[in-house]
Amino acid sequence: MTKGNVCEFDFYVIGLLDMPEGETLHEMGLDLHEAMKTFEEGIGKYPNSVVALGVNYIANKELGLKYRQGGADLVQFLRGKMHFSEDCLKSKVLSQEGLICVNALNILKQTFEGEERKKGMDTYKVTITETLEKEVELEAGSREEALLIVKEGYSKGEHVLDYNNLTGTEFDISQSPVPTWYFTFGSSRQYPYDSGWVEVRAETRQEAIDLYKEKYPNVSHNIYNCADIYSEKQMHETEMYVSGNRGAKCHDVIDKSQHNEPQYYVVHFEEKGITLAEYGLSAEEYLEYSKYKNPIPLGGGDYRVDTLGSYAPSVTVEDRNKPKKPKSRGAR
Repeated sequence: MTKGNVCEFDFYVIGLLDMPEGETLHEMGLDLHEAMKTFEEGIGKYPNSVVALGVNYIANKELGLKYRQGGADLVQFLRGKMHFSEDCLKSKVLSQEGLICVNALNILKQTFEGEERKKGMDTYKVTITETLEKEVELEAGSREEALLIVKEGYSKGEHVLDYNNLTGTEFDISQSPVPTWYFTFGSSRQYPYDSGWVEVRAETRQEAIDLYKEKYPNVSHNIYNCADIYSEKQMHETEMYVSGNRGAKCHDVIDKSQHNEPQYYVVHFEEKGITLAEYGLSAEEYLEYSKYKNPIPLGGGDYRVDTLGSYAPSVTVEDRNKPKKPKSRGAR
């Protein structure tokens, strides 16, 4: 359980109504991020059921309550629509717990509010194209003159086509583009980049978080290795989308359809601007170096990193002074 100001609490996700025969959803003792992921998976698996995410608590003795334990739903997915409950605001305990009635509710609303959709279904755009034809017979001195006369008549409304002139209908379908999520950074040395952001293309916020964590693991169990996460709409409303985040923009793009492809980097070890050596690194190896702020003193010199991308299956290593490759160092 998480210790708050007036209580200890954890979260649950349960299936309430219209669950498929023989199936149950009953997960208890979760932290908020685990609950959000379980909730997202639950409404995807059971789009026609009622799925709830809520909080259980044990109030502090100092409150002097006769019954110290309780719980309340925070959000329900009811057959395609999100409903945010006000039960926690009516609770004598939870209404005083800012970590729940402010922080948790804001995170849930930011993630799920307005998602009135059938989970598990994709969004498509269907274009309908109708072809209308009409034959006009006339006398003219040449083909060019005949075409000119008909064009002028058409522009004046003399030749009007309607459903009687329909000769064919075509349907074209395309899937809506995958949303982009923005993981921003500050100046902390723990971040993989100084300022700017990483773009992740994924269907949902939780899916984007999971993809991001694969490449940039959490700092600790519940702390993402970034400063903040923005949806596409939220990011486009900020000034930094145009001018940059502290002067920096996109450092990396993680695509849902391509995230399993290898990523390669080249690390340039320099001293007073002169390259001493260049090392090709895989993404896994690079994670060791990405813990450091760039550039930093390293054996009397500095280093900088270039991303070569998944299109580079190998990297040419150039070693001029043959220095030893520095050993991995712990985060500072």
